Amino acid sequence: MGELTVGGRPRRFALSLPRTGSSGGIPLVIVLHGNDPDATGQMMRDWTTFDEQAGAFGFAVAYPDGIGGCWADGRGVTTADEAGVDDVAFLRALIDTVAGRHGTYPDRAVVAGVSNGAFMAHRMAIEVGEMVAVFGAVAGGLPASMRDARPAHAVSAMLIHGTAESRRL
Repeated sequence: MGELTVGGRPRRFALSLPRTGSSGGIPLVIVLHGNDPDATGQMMRDWTTFDEQAGAFGFAVAYPDGIGGCWADGRGVTTADEAGVDDVAFLRALIDTVAGRHGTYPDRAVVAGVSNGAFMAHRMAIEVGEMVAVFGAVAGGLPASMRDARPAHAVSAMLIHGTAESRRL
């Protein structure tokens, strides 16, 4: 488990690295959990096959923990938003730290999230598009507070919505 201090708050994340090194940079995927008091990056690690895919295809995966099991995604409705948590700064620091320590690309991260994590992925794409090349959002849209924001860089997106969000998120 890795740890960073951002805005005076200790922040944790799990990291999975590819089995073999790369002659160039390594892609980084950041996987964001949904809003749940018990949610952690470990939960997403358990639910997905990203670790296996990382090993097979040569990319790194970070599973950060939100404060209180949620992200300050810009909607103003989460406990992290209410507490003034700066998750954009945390995820920026995570991208920079992993790039410095493990050779991932500092300007081509992939940010994927579900539910509250999906809202946060949208926010990252808009606010730090210079670091995010692609974002994926499952069951979470663009926060209404950001609908008039214009990103400084083009960011590719994959959006998945359905009619029955998981009851566990």
